[in-house]
Amino acid sequence: MYFEGAELVLECQTLYGDFLKTEKFTESSSLLKWYGDHEGGLHKMYVAEITNAWINE
Repeated sequence: MYFEGAELVLECQTLYGDFLKTEKFTESSSLLKWYGDHEGGLHKMYVAEITNAWINE
């Protein structure tokens, strides 16, 4: 399933997923710049293997 207007579609198999952790940021300025007080929580990060790719010409 993909958007009709997509130019590139990647099919992936998820290998790992976890929420970002404030104590793991190596540069606190990035944490402040992108998350501020991070009251809404941090993003979930995924590591995935690309299993297929399609180009819509």
